[in-house]
Amino acid sequence: MEYKHKIPKYLGGTDEYKNLVWLTTQACKIICSTDLGTIAKYLNTMNLDKKGLKRVNSLRKLVGNSVI
Repeated sequence: MEYKHKIPKYLGGTDEYKNLVWLTTQACKIICSTDLGTIAKYLNTMNLDKKGLKRVNSLRKLVGNSVI
């Protein structure tokens, strides 16, 4: 498990608990990556349903990445 800032510190996020989320390493890679190969690799290992993909995309938006 890893934690990530919902709103990155460089975009004004804080270390407050409400701005942190715990993620699996695979989810973290999908959320933070911009490389399509890396995203595809980790998506294949996770078997996300619509709800999971929606959550991943909401976090991708918060860190400034496009939806997948």
